[in-house]
Amino acid sequence: MSEKENSKQITGNAGLFYASYQLAKRGWNVLPTSRNSKGPDLFIYSQDGKKMYKIQVKALSKHNHINPGKMDSWLMNDIIIICTNVYSNPEIYIGKPKQFTVNKHGWIQKDSYTKFKDNWKIIK
Repeated sequence: MSEKENSKQITGNAGLFYASYQLAKRGWNVLPTSRNSKGPDLFIYSQDGKKMYKIQVKALSKHNHINPGKMDSWLMNDIIIICTNVYSNPEIYIGKPKQFTVNKHGWIQKDSYTKFKDNWKIIK
């Protein structure tokens, strides 16, 4: 299946599981939730069970603008992970929901989230 044939759901799954893989490599226990439902895409918790985070994952086949969706769903998460280029050379951008700037049209411009590239330090 070529990149052009991949559906948004397949792209979303690729980004979700790539983010899960990266989190697991860093020592987190990762629990995916039901796809396409309101709320976080992932719950992660530390090895000792003392820390837990709700994570929203946004995945794109290329580096592009992001539609955060409904703000109440966006803001209920502790961490946002944006995964771009999921089919070729995935890149990860990590921030807290309020750190991302949403423009007047309801989009997060691609140039506004690049400062969060590989920002793993916020997930402590």
